[in-house]
Amino acid sequence: MMKRILGRILGRPVFSDGFLPEYVSNDTLHPDMIPSRDAPWHEIVHFSLTFSGYQKAGSFNRCTEVSCSNRCTTLSEMRAFLYSEQLRWRRAGSSPDKPAMAGIYDLLDRMREKVRSGQRE
Repeated sequence: MMKRILGRILGRPVFSDGFLPEYVSNDTLHPDMIPSRDAPWHEIVHFSLTFSGYQKAGSFNRCTEVSCSNRCTTLSEMRAFLYSEQLRWRRAGSSPDKPAMAGIYDLLDRMREKVRSGQRE
């Protein structure tokens, strides 16, 4: 119960260990930090929370615009999209279905490639 209350106050979930993930800037992001194709959904959620989609985009509306456009080209847009996706599925009270997970895994692969090639905008 306390974790749920704390999660609402902080605007993101508290994990079983009681800790929130720390924010990770694009500059310090390493390819190994990005979940692999066989990562479970909870691991992807944890990673998505290392990025403040609202703060980086400037507002809730801008973060939502990026996530709805599906035209993510920069690393920040991709991370904002992933952040918004975890929020969407959490609010729905379920995990992504197979087609959604396939898209999320593709997004993670694209993010990993951006980081490897030094495109950290």
